[in-house]
Amino acid sequence: MSALWGKLASEILMQNWDIALEELNRLKDIIDSKAPSETRKHFSKTIRALCNSDVKEGFVFGNDTSLPETYVRDPKKPLSNIGGKSASKRPTVAFFAGQPDHGYVRPILLSYWGNNKDPYLKIFGKLLRSKGNKNYLQFMKTSKYCICA
Repeated sequence: MSALWGKLASEILMQNWDIALEELNRLKDIIDSKAPSETRKHFSKTIRALCNSDVKEGFVFGNDTSLPETYVRDPKKPLSNIGGKSASKRPTVAFFAGQPDHGYVRPILLSYWGNNKDPYLKIFGKLLRSKGNKNYLQFMKTSKYCICA
């Protein structure tokens, strides 16, 4: 494959654009055919950060990590709905709200801790909509952690 890269570079330097395009397409085909097997062997040695911890999306428990999705409500003031007190001054340890039919962790989470069985955890199914999503924002600002499940 190194020779193909060299041939592509040579054709570009010689400004043989039609031949360079053919070489580029040949390299693309080779990379596309090898990429899944090449990357799959490295996945077992990596930690992927995904915005969705649903196993149907390829999330691997014990290996991958989840990043909460964010939504900028006002592009002119993108920082207007973030912040709150420092973590040491937030009364709630963890907060979760979301549709229970998204993956298999959420129903377990809701059955175990839902309906605020623990005063330090705020665990909800789908929150009722409020103007500007104030309920959700308030829970986020008063919680030390957001559970992304």
